[in-house]
Amino acid sequence: MNEYVQEKRKAAEDLLKQYYQLKNRAKYEADEGKREELAKGQKECRTELKRACSDLVEAAGFAGAPVRCSGMVDETAREIIRQYFIRFTPGKPGAVKASGIRSYLARVTEGGVLSDRMIYTILFNGNAPEGWLLNLLTREDETLTSVSRFLRRVHEKTGLNTKYLIRDACIGYGDFMQDHALRIGRSFTEKTILSLLEKNPLLKNGAAAYGKEERKRNRIKNGLLDAMPETYPDLFPLARQKERHFILHIGPTNSGKS
Repeated sequence: MNEYVQEKRKAAEDLLKQYYQLKNRAKYEADEGKREELAKGQKECRTELKRACSDLVEAAGFAGAPVRCSGMVDETAREIIRQYFIRFTPGKPGAVKASGIRSYLARVTEGGVLSDRMIYTILFNGNAPEGWLLNLLTREDETLTSVSRFLRRVHEKTGLNTKYLIRDACIGYGDFMQDHALRIGRSFTEKTILSLLEKNPLLKNGAAAYGKEERKRNRIKNGLLDAMPETYPDLFPLARQKERHFILHIGPTNSGKS
């Protein structure tokens, strides 16, 4: 936590302590006039505390955190997807053969890469992308973690709704995470997914058999492609060697061409 954030944090903590003191004094104050004065002081203190918390959120850099921590976000998302396929548990693991792996890959991929639907299912599991990203950042970034805990304490002790301060600062998290999730997920090709399934204890035999079939199929396909000429006319070398003379009878309909 840098000095600027520490300064803002201390200012907010001082106001929180001041609010505690005013609240305790009002609790045991017998004079009604003084209680009203203390209540007014609490209200003013809450207003200042709210402003201080807003300054603290801005100083902590919640808004720019995704870009600042993009490397960590990308690696975490990739690892979650990797572990999903390595730990994936099918309904009947003993019955999964090469054909089952082929069907599974067809379901989770689109255009040869991990489908958008599966990317969202694996990473967010029905939750909002912005919530997933905020939870990750507040868990991994020390400054954001500390500030989030402090704001939670302010909310619990004073009733101030500090959640919206972070929510407003994180307004762009959804678009950022959607773009990143799709880019990362689409880097998982069918070949990459198959290599991960081969590490899955329950699917490795079926995945290995499917991989063997695919390699054989590709060898046959590549052999046929290599044997074929690059241009269509070259498919008929003998016909092209013949010397031929063409006579064309052309004219309008019913002009005696036949």
